[in-house]
Amino acid sequence: MNKNLELINSEINNLNILSKMNNYDEIIKRSSVLIKKYPQISIFYNFLGSSLEKKNNIYDAEIIYTKSLEVDPKNIFAIVNLARIFRLINDYQKSEELLKKALDLEPENLFAQLNLGELKIEQNNFEEAVSIFEKIYKKNENFQNVVMRLGNIYSIIGEFKKAEEYFSIASKKTPELFAADYRVSNIINYSERKDHQKLLLEKLNNNKFDKLNKYPLLFALAKSYEDQKNYEEAFKFIEMANKERNKLVLGNPLRYEESFLNKNKDFFSNINIKENQNNDFYKKKLIFIVGLPRSGTTLLHQILSAHSENYGIGESIVLNIFFFKNLANENFFKKFEERKHN
Repeated sequence: MNKNLELINSEINNLNILSKMNNYDEIIKRSSVLIKKYPQISIFYNFLGSSLEKKNNIYDAEIIYTKSLEVDPKNIFAIVNLARIFRLINDYQKSEELLKKALDLEPENLFAQLNLGELKIEQNNFEEAVSIFEKIYKKNENFQNVVMRLGNIYSIIGEFKKAEEYFSIASKKTPELFAADYRVSNIINYSERKDHQKLLLEKLNNNKFDKLNKYPLLFALAKSYEDQKNYEEAFKFIEMANKERNKLVLGNPLRYEESFLNKNKDFFSNINIKENQNNDFYKKKLIFIVGLPRSGTTLLHQILSAHSENYGIGESIVLNIFFFKNLANENFFKKFEERKHN
């Protein structure tokens, strides 16, 4: 075997080991060096892009996947992952174009099909998403936890019997997948049924699961006792669940969002709107609607947009694609100031 090829295969094996260890910093470091050394080997771009995604550096990952496609335009992994990034920033059109390209290249590629199903959920096209996930399940029922995805989407569309069926399948196949039990608990009325509560208690007391974090089981049990109006037990399990879940939180879980928010504040505090008052655009009244998920922002937007003199643009992707992309770049403020003074 060619010595160079042996070295490349060895490096790929090392990166796979690091990936199983979730050592993304080391993968980023090593793959960056390997790309410089072997710029035509697309798999190193894949490792780097995937690790950047895991570190929430999605725009850096976008650049890497794009470079990977320059090296190999038919790299399915890069095409699908780039499509996922566009989905994350709500650019659904580009995401769908890339996924269709991937499926044109490999119609039976389950990875591409799964991401297309996720995109259809984002587009509220639940029927098509169900169809896609059902086809994947028939081909490979263990692929990428598709059974849980089917349970989730059937819950969304209100077909709770089907949802419980799939969640129960997931729980039986993988007893330590406590998220499946938690999902079932949101469907069952425990004042009428106690069989699942019994299963939850058995799992909770099973020594085989002692090393696992059982917070989904504890939340499920809390819900079961609440249904039965045994509030003392319900509160006990809620307290236990929160303690277990807090063990998984490392540092500030909102640090990324806080950083972005602070950069937004810095950016807009440096803009003098009065300088632009002669511009017709600034004579129009702009209304920004912001809020937490499921807090009524969409309904408020629809009500305001119904007026004949108002025009609503829906959930804008401007912040996602422009501000988020640029504010994540440390050089953005410097370049902005330079352009402002030129």
